[in-house]
Amino acid sequence: RVCGRRQLLPSLASSRRFHSTSRFVMDFRAAPRRRLSAHVARRPAVVHCFYEGSDESMLLQLPQEMLAHVLNFLPVAATVQLLRVCRRCRRAALDEKLWQSHCLALWAGDDFADGAAGPARYAARRLLFSGVVASSTRLELAERELVRSSLTAMGGEWDDHLTSRTTHLLCAAAWTPKANAARATLGRCRVVTLRWLWETVRRGSRVAEARFVPHPLMGARISVSGMPTMRRQVQRHVERLGATFDEELRHRVTTHLLVASLSSCSAAKQRAAHAWRIPIVKLAWISDMVARGGVVIDPAPYVCTRNSSGSAC
Repeated sequence: RVCGRRQLLPSLASSRRFHSTSRFVMDFRAAPRRRLSAHVARRPAVVHCFYEGSDESMLLQLPQEMLAHVLNFLPVAATVQLLRVCRRCRRAALDEKLWQSHCLALWAGDDFADGAAGPARYAARRLLFSGVVASSTRLELAERELVRSSLTAMGGEWDDHLTSRTTHLLCAAAWTPKANAARATLGRCRVVTLRWLWETVRRGSRVAEARFVPHPLMGARISVSGMPTMRRQVQRHVERLGATFDEELRHRVTTHLLVASLSSCSAAKQRAAHAWRIPIVKLAWISDMVARGGVVIDPAPYVCTRNSSGSAC
């Protein structure tokens, strides 16, 4: 196929035995006869793609499985262009195994349970997160790298920092200063759980962020001290706000130690909390959030500290 360009050699353009790629056509555009042999000598690989006296190229003479394997090394855009060349190329370019590798490059967790791999499935996810500038808080390193690679492969942008361009904050914990700063943007930055990302990827279309707003204390692990009669009631409030209640204080696990007052806190837990840099927070922090209907409140004003004499502030 010569694309109907009349400036090519007439005998070359009218012969059905000559099948060329677009690059070959571009190279020979308006080329004089005396330069033809010299060009062929420099590009022998192009000539070897064609049988002498055959109506099909050597590429199309390959078995279907081998042809699909060759096409696996082409960029996706080139594979899509092959769909419009001829029926044989179209059959090869629609090979399911070929598109499985392309779809898995976008999302390694795709199990194809809801449909076979193909150009439509790939196209649905290729620009799925176009316009999304995402960041995260409290994600593990391996999980963050997986999220970042998946989001950028599907047209989104990633920034480890919260900026004026950030549109979505993916939370593993909703009580962090970063999450509070995102909420202060008054809706410009959506605070969502990680499930929003994977549900969007699974469906192949954007889902509403309102369904994936995190609980106020999601990701927090709270322990208490000095309130034996109120422990069960406090546990219910803590779990209703999305946190995990823990009987014991654990290093690198517990995020807050809840007390009625610093004087009522056990000395052992108090020393451990200071050594492990776990904030000791007044019970009023939880009570005020429950009273306001689960609105997130910064715990900083509720943190118990010591003055120079050692008494509670």
